[in-house]
Amino acid sequence: MFGLSFSPAPVPCRPLGAALTGSILLGLLTACSTAGSTPAASGSSSAAAAVPACTGSPGAQTIPVVEREYSVAPCSTSLSAGSVTFQALNQGTTEHELVLMRTDTDPSTILVDPATQTIDEDAAGEHIDEVEEVAPGAGKAFTASLSPGTYVLFCNTDGHYQAGMHTQITVK
Repeated sequence: MFGLSFSPAPVPCRPLGAALTGSILLGLLTACSTAGSTPAASGSSSAAAAVPACTGSPGAQTIPVVEREYSVAPCSTSLSAGSVTFQALNQGTTEHELVLMRTDTDPSTILVDPATQTIDEDAAGEHIDEVEEVAPGAGKAFTASLSPGTYVLFCNTDGHYQAGMHTQITVK
């Protein structure tokens, strides 16, 4: 009609296809590499945080905990009793803290003070340890000797707990 002709020439899509295939494989490998580590993410953040693997052995464990708006994601929620080092890794855009508290109370039922938008760490359970003022992109750590029981890891910066920055862990 307009003098245009279309010949069946191959379209150079292979580089895009290879890149797409590589991206999919990388995603699958990443998912498989953390499948056995039982990462725990809480909160309303839709972006999945990359949680580094747990290291060490029972009695001397290192537990990376990724924090971001608004989730707390340790590499595992089931730990062995003994010496445990918690590494708070702030992958968010605001300052966070990481608090460890021993309690049998379900984290979703712990009361938040409406005036301060925080929880009373001493009234809600046994305060074990914490790191404060973890800047975006930074990390801090603390080590605690844990006995079997139920614990909660959380951020108690104003408003962060009720926004979902808490997760329960079990120590056996």
